Amino acid sequence: MTTRSRVGVVADDLTGATDLAIAAASRGRRAVVCLGVPADVTRGDLRAADVVVVALPIRSALVQEAVTRSVAAVRALRRIGAERFMFKYCSTFDSTPQGNIGPVLEAMLAETGAPWTVVVPSFPATGRTVEGAILRVHGTPLAETAMRDHPLNPMRESDVRLLLAPQLDDPTGHAVGWVGLDEVRRDARAALEQQAEAGARAIVMDAVEEADLERVHEATADLTLTTGAAGLVTAWPVTGPPSGVAVSADGPSVSLVGSQSEASREQLRAAEAAGQPVLPIEYSTAPAEQAATATAQRCLELAGPTPVVVHAARPRGDADPAQAQWFEQFFGHLAAALADHGVRRLVIGGGETSGSVAAALGVEVLEIGPPIAAGVCWSRAEVHSAGDEPRTFALALKSGNFGGPDFLTRAWEVLDD
Repeated sequence: MTTRSRVGVVADDLTGATDLAIAAASRGRRAVVCLGVPADVTRGDLRAADVVVVALPIRSALVQEAVTRSVAAVRALRRIGAERFMFKYCSTFDSTPQGNIGPVLEAMLAETGAPWTVVVPSFPATGRTVEGAILRVHGTPLAETAMRDHPLNPMRESDVRLLLAPQLDDPTGHAVGWVGLDEVRRDARAALEQQAEAGARAIVMDAVEEADLERVHEATADLTLTTGAAGLVTAWPVTGPPSGVAVSADGPSVSLVGSQSEASREQLRAAEAAGQPVLPIEYSTAPAEQAATATAQRCLELAGPTPVVVHAARPRGDADPAQAQWFEQFFGHLAAALADHGVRRLVIGGGETSGSVAAALGVEVLEIGPPIAAGVCWSRAEVHSAGDEPRTFALALKSGNFGGPDFLTRAWEVLDD
C-alpha cells in the first residue's frame, strides 16, 4: 500500500493473522489482530491501527460458514474505517477442491465491489514460490511435499490455477487468470488488465524473489482487494520504524504444543535437551477437561525458572477428527486452568491449538510486540471479565512449521530481554 490508508484483512486462521500483522509492523504500520469479528468497532486500539486483521477459524470450515463469517468481517472492517482489503490464506494454499479460498474470494469481491483481484501465495523468505503457476516449497512442487498427506487439507495438486478453478463459480472457464514471471518483471499491471479484460476475476501471479513481490505490489497497490500470503505485505514500502508494543508478564512460563509438524517435533527435542520439563499427553477417551485439570496441577508443581512444555503425543499424521478435537479442547481447558492459577506467559505451537487457547482465555484483540522468529512474535492481550481485574497475557502464537530448532528456548529469552 502506498499510503497510510487503513487496511482491513480477513485471515483464515489465527497464526496466519499474526504472521501478516508482524509483516505489517515491520514496515512501520501499527497492526492489531482481532480474534473473530469485533463486536465493538469503536475500540480505540482498532481505530488507532493502520492494519486491522480479523482472524477467523475458517480454513477447514464448511463453505457457507466461511463465507458468512468473512462477509461479516469485511462489514465490520469497513465500519472501523478500512479503505482497502486483503484476504490472507496460507502460503501453501491449504484448501481442497471443495475448500474455502475460492468461495471466500468471490464473496469478498462481491462485498467490496471489486471486479477482480490477484492470487499471490508466494512468500520467498519462507521458501514458497510460484513460477509457471506451480507453487513450490523450497523448490519442491507442493503436491510432492508433506502437504500431500495433510490430515485436514491434503494438497494433491501444485498448479494454483487448477487448485482454485474448481472452487469458483465459473461457467465460462475464464475466471482464473495467470500472469507469468516474465510479464511480472516486464509490465505486471498491463498483464493484469489484459487478464481482467479476458474475464478473469482471480489472477494468479508468479513470484520467486522478493523483488518480484515488490513488482506485484506496485501493480496492485490501488486495488480495493488483494489476496495472498503474508509475503505480499513484506513488499509494502517502509513508512517508519518497526512498530510494536512492549510485552511483559510475571510468573511461570509454559509452552503448549499441539502441532505434529516435524519442525515442532524438532523444537520439542531441543527443549528437552536444554533441560526444560517436557510433558507428553496421550489421547484419552476420558473428558479433555479432566485430563487438563491434572496436567495443570503437574505444570504448577514443575514451575520454576525453567519453562514447562506440554505437548500432544498423538502419532504423526493421525487424521482422526475425534482425537484432533479432543486435543483442541484439552489445550483450551489447560490454558484456562493455568490462567486461573496465575500463569500469564504462554508459547502456543500450532494454528488450531493457538485458536483454541486464545478462545479459552477470552482474548479478543492481540497487540503485536517484539519478533521472535520469521512470522512469530510476542503479543500482548488484555482480557476483561465481569467483576474481575483485567488479566494481561504475554502470548507467542506460532504455526507449527515456524521457528528454528531452538524456538522454545529463544522465545523466552526475547521476552525477558
